[in-house]
Amino acid sequence: MQNKISAELITQAITDINAAYATLRTNIPFLLSLTKEERQSLPRMGAGSMDFVEKTLAFVTQHPEAFPANFNTAEFLKDGALNTPWKLIIATQRQFNEEMEDTELALNSDLFMAALDAYAYIKANNRNGAYDAYIDSVKARFAKRPRNPIPPETP
Repeated sequence: MQNKISAELITQAITDINAAYATLRTNIPFLLSLTKEERQSLPRMGAGSMDFVEKTLAFVTQHPEAFPANFNTAEFLKDGALNTPWKLIIATQRQFNEEMEDTELALNSDLFMAALDAYAYIKANNRNGAYDAYIDSVKARFAKRPRNPIPPETP
């Protein structure tokens, strides 16, 4: 039997984890929840754009007189100052998310493989139809699906 993960979460751990998320939200009060449309409409910034933004931040810092009153220099510089520490936090979060997803993948794989083993044992030990109700309830999962026929090669 596959066993990539063997763990449990006790109630206190779940409480502590939820408290940690609450602490994160408290310390990042500017978190956004964009709609799908908003996500799609926002311009993206790649590595090349980051170089442009950094050079522009430096220019704005050195030459604030070059901008009209309606250009919010202070807000631009504030966003620029947020970017570096934010990228460090995001890198940590991405690694954590990958570990969470890998753990979920391993857990679900363990569960599925164990369920397959259990199903085989149940079928093998189904004396006098004692387990027919269970077998009938899950056998559709194992129904053979018709394959798409391979078209004959044209000469």
